[in-house]
Amino acid sequence: MVCVSGTDLWSVVMKQELRDEGGFTLIEGLLASAILGTSLLGIAAVQGMALSQNVDSNELTLANNLAADIIERVQFNRRNVRTYSNLNVTPTVNNCPAQTNVPQPNNTMTTRGDCLQWQALLTASLLTGVTGAVTLNPVPPAVDPNGLNQTTVTVRITWTSRRLGALNTLSVMTVVAPE
Repeated sequence: MVCVSGTDLWSVVMKQELRDEGGFTLIEGLLASAILGTSLLGIAAVQGMALSQNVDSNELTLANNLAADIIERVQFNRRNVRTYSNLNVTPTVNNCPAQTNVPQPNNTMTTRGDCLQWQALLTASLLTGVTGAVTLNPVPPAVDPNGLNQTTVTVRITWTSRRLGALNTLSVMTVVAPE
């Protein structure tokens, strides 16, 4: 048996109690704070990038909807598809065809209305510097060389990005065939 004096016994008991403590040291706390701070800065950077990309995707969605609108109008008025050739529209200027009331397939009454309504949509979109263009292939008065009487319609929407100031272009193509 080992004999321990009272003072030695007290120090042995205190050391044992200190070993049983489950707290954090100062270094562990500082390290945890540094890791937490770094991760929060990373999350904030990703959040900012996500918000800026949201602006780009919103503009792309608007441009896609504008292109889809005029394509639907062309498909509805497929008998007069040639009258949509080389439409160029901005919020302030258009080259919409003059209204004529001649027999199909050159009746421009519906085409003029579609063009003016599309111009109003371009203006309402609030895309910066937006322009819309419709081109046809084969270019009228030529006809489909395959004899299918099909026309490829290309709609091009161009605008300036609000975030970067870069020029963006969206092109959508479809084939329009007679009824």
